[in-house]
Amino acid sequence: MKLLFFILLFHFSFAYCTSQTNDNFSAIDSWVSKQNLSDTSIHDLTLKLISPAKNDREKIRAIFQFVVRFLTYDHRTSGDRRRINQNIYDIIARKKGICWDYAQLISHMAGIAGLSCYTVVGFSKDIDNSRPINPQPDHAWNLIKLEKAYYLLDATWESNTINNPDRFKSTYQTDYFLTEPHLFIKSHFPAIPAFQLLSCPLTFQEFSSGISMEKNPDTCFINLNDSIDSFLTLSYADQKIEEAKAIYQSVPNEKNESSWGHALIDKGIWLKESGDRLFEAANHSAALPYYEEAFFHFSAGSDKTVMYPWQKESYAFCHLNFAQILYRIYYEKGQPMNPVTDHLLMAKDLLEQLETSSVLVKSALAQIEYQLSAIE
Repeated sequence: MKLLFFILLFHFSFAYCTSQTNDNFSAIDSWVSKQNLSDTSIHDLTLKLISPAKNDREKIRAIFQFVVRFLTYDHRTSGDRRRINQNIYDIIARKKGICWDYAQLISHMAGIAGLSCYTVVGFSKDIDNSRPINPQPDHAWNLIKLEKAYYLLDATWESNTINNPDRFKSTYQTDYFLTEPHLFIKSHFPAIPAFQLLSCPLTFQEFSSGISMEKNPDTCFINLNDSIDSFLTLSYADQKIEEAKAIYQSVPNEKNESSWGHALIDKGIWLKESGDRLFEAANHSAALPYYEEAFFHFSAGSDKTVMYPWQKESYAFCHLNFAQILYRIYYEKGQPMNPVTDHLLMAKDLLEQLETSSVLVKSALAQIEYQLSAIE
């Protein structure tokens, strides 16, 4: 029975990711080794890199090999997890970065090449369990879609194996490019379970122990492509919420809950700013649902973490702007102003908590006092 399950599981996983051993990338690798970025832009270089590629596999191979050779791992910033590189241009200018930078550059160049590529966040470990697993996500890699199927690759770890022995590569005779999912999971645990590319995803406990329980394939979700496609159609903010939520569910601790809370608050800020644009355009009825949804995300996020001052300021102005719209609506209809007063008072309370003397906050507090006195 165990043997039959293994065969079935291996066969299913194979349908989603074929080993790179079936491909010979020697020609494209040789081409990439002769290219450099000194005399062109990243856009033009990407197009040049993929110019001899015969298919999408060779395109992503060219990009992968370039990033592996081009970037140097920034050990100086990895220890305290500071992110010096703020964008793609910083990564290219410094020619060094941490795992997030490797993955982001891969995704950026893949997009230029017309490929669908996503930066995956999750946990990592050594295959021999020689080091404790970090209780917060500590690694990033890539998910690439080729010929309607998804594959995994890790340019950071491939880069770190140059001139260095690697137990994973020596043990399994494979590398970190389009790696078989059942091998990749030995050292990489993504926040989103579907990104394991396994028909029966492992739990974090199974991943951390290195022992996976035998599962009935009928009880697992098996439509991986639909699950991944559905996630990738979400907005960036919603992806971050789902990602942070999944991380907390896998490893429930205070920091992971806080990250989930901040992801919710970030979505609230995005909704508030969308409502602001409609408010400024005097499209008040269209702005209302954005503010109302923003309140939900601000509140849900603040239940899980402590807001940063700038987040609290945004929450305050969400209440203030919402109150302005309600005032117009209730004034025209001759309705009681109680809801308007409630939102003005909430805005006032949040702004007073900031303990700042900025002109913007002082002006808002003065406006609130005037409106409250006018309503009374």
